[in-house]
Amino acid sequence: MFKVLNCWVPAAAVVLALVSCVGGCAREPRATPPSGPPPAVELGAALTLLPLRTSHDRVATLLDSGGSAHVLIAAADTREVHHVVVSPAGDVRRERVVAGRSPASLSAAFDRSGRLHLLLGDDHFVRDDTGWTSGAGTPWQGPDIAVRQARLLPYPDGLVWAFVVDGSVFDVRGRWDWFVVGGAYAAVVFPWFSASEKFVLVVDDAPRPIWYLLDPQDNRDVRHVMSAADASGVLHVVYGASRTLVVSEEQPRYVQLRPSSAPVAAPLAAHGPSHAITLYPLNGERLVLLQTGLVDLAQTAFAVAPEGGTLLLVRAYGAAFLRASGTWSPPLRLPLAHFSEPRLAPAGGDAFHLMAVDGDKVLYLLYTPNGWSTPVEVGETKVSTLTGRVGDAVQIASAGQNRAFLVWPGAAGIVGRWIEGAHALIARVRSERIDLGDGNSIPKQLLDFARGQATLATPAWAHAFTQAEAAGAHLMLARQLHDDAQWETLARVVLDDGYGDDLRWYFLGRAAEGLALCDAAEAYYAVSQTRSQRLVTRCWTCAGLQFPQVVEQRMRVIGDMRTTGRCLSPPQP
Repeated sequence: MFKVLNCWVPAAAVVLALVSCVGGCAREPRATPPSGPPPAVELGAALTLLPLRTSHDRVATLLDSGGSAHVLIAAADTREVHHVVVSPAGDVRRERVVAGRSPASLSAAFDRSGRLHLLLGDDHFVRDDTGWTSGAGTPWQGPDIAVRQARLLPYPDGLVWAFVVDGSVFDVRGRWDWFVVGGAYAAVVFPWFSASEKFVLVVDDAPRPIWYLLDPQDNRDVRHVMSAADASGVLHVVYGASRTLVVSEEQPRYVQLRPSSAPVAAPLAAHGPSHAITLYPLNGERLVLLQTGLVDLAQTAFAVAPEGGTLLLVRAYGAAFLRASGTWSPPLRLPLAHFSEPRLAPAGGDAFHLMAVDGDKVLYLLYTPNGWSTPVEVGETKVSTLTGRVGDAVQIASAGQNRAFLVWPGAAGIVGRWIEGAHALIARVRSERIDLGDGNSIPKQLLDFARGQATLATPAWAHAFTQAEAAGAHLMLARQLHDDAQWETLARVVLDDGYGDDLRWYFLGRAAEGLALCDAAEAYYAVSQTRSQRLVTRCWTCAGLQFPQVVEQRMRVIGDMRTTGRCLSPPQP
């Protein structure tokens, strides 16, 4: 394999590219991402929520228990913050919260009593029956802690505060990072000591707030934190653990907690501010599926289905990832070639609303367990200044049902629109699984794989370039799934890519072996051995695996499994 733009590309892909260019640069067209029919949606009127000259405006959007949308708008041009309420019928009411403010951040949430809370930077405002009041307390004021990026997290049963602090505040160790100044022959690499940036969650629950510190065990920075709650009261959090070694490297992680329950872990030792704080550790797990290179979680959307706890994560310009029943899916391609500013909201069952921007178009898609709908254009973004940006004003909110409210910056100001999908499209669907015996099962779509009948494209001089490209992009992902023994997901990734060199047939064999499907494993290992004998069908470097020796070793393991009765019978037709 060759390394091109930080991606390991199969050797056959490079050879095929050269051959294609000699022949007039013709090649297989890129496969069109799969999509379903357009969603049967009903679009409400496009409403001007606040007329203004759009530029760097910030917006927060949420729905109340009565189905009305509340849109908080920090208008950069007028330096005012407004509260706009849109009824389910489309009636718009506006009120000014405060003037002379252009906050660096804006977030909002409802408390148990239905009062609306607004956080402008570090300043807390509350809306009650008499109007907006300022000066309400925040968790960090008592201990007198310097915080950054403070926000309120959406949670159905009380307030959850979140903010960034220097790790030194709680005696979390710092680290040495390596930075580069200049370039080429004039580049200078130098070390720099950094205090790690840590993320704190505070559950504002009587009689005493509960403080959680994300990842106190390491010295990485915590960045790009996203959260969503399900109906059972579990708060799901996805974030990146980052550090810099010449280039920035971010490790996606996931953790969950139940704020309404007592902490599971023991509190950390007393340290940090003298004001009494009981601090609990919250340690995340690494998301192997998302760790496919030097990536971060910027431009990523995240939502959870309230009823079943299914999670969906969508990355701009990339793929989506689903977590159902505790297992993450392989990448789910979207029917969009280029898109940015993704926003997600639950749509009922295991369905999700997706809002995205493509150029200046605002697009809507519906995800169900049957796949993605085709995009529907719902509006057009526009900012009135050359330096303006749309990202902080693109929002979507729902109450976990098929009705959602979309917000974006338009030519006349901040625009909003109701959208409603057909209930028939978002009915709850579960993947059917095939029983293998002894408590084992596989998804129905892997039935041919389990029988040893999987098919992959055979590399050739003028064939399978698209599959080789996909396999090269997912090589590190496949190796990580292999090393972490995630056999079912490994099989799905390889089958989705469809590329059949010796390495990918080995991966299928290893997945079948891990699932105790010995007949299928032997069949795939045999194909891998055959592929390794030809230049065009074998891998180069092979992700650190030695062919054909590794296949011969696995065949001996299969023989031992048969002798000791550890093999399962293949599923019957």
